[in-house]
Amino acid sequence: LFDSVWAASVARGLWRSPHHAWLADRARRAIESLADRGISALWSHVRSHRGHFLNELADSTAKLALRFSGPTTMSVDQLAAECEPQLRQLVQLHVASMADAQQTLGGA
Repeated sequence: LFDSVWAASVARGLWRSPHHAWLADRARRAIESLADRGISALWSHVRSHRGHFLNELADSTAKLALRFSGPTTMSVDQLAAECEPQLRQLVQLHVASMADAQQTLGGA
């Protein structure tokens, strides 16, 4: 899943960009490495900030990563404890939305 057509296109080598070339190269190598092992990716666009669970999880994880992107003296357990409430909230929201969807479908 991706919410940025630009980022997905650069990562797949469909578009070139002078910005973040090292990151695009790393993404392309990772995709090629998967392909070399017979694993192909299914690319699917989702609109951002529309409540898609996996997209929201990725966004939240990226924001957490930014908070801890520099050197830290925190242990893995401390980092996990810091992140866990936000991730738990996302999972709870997803479970609730799935239950609502099932109830709507079941009631139709």
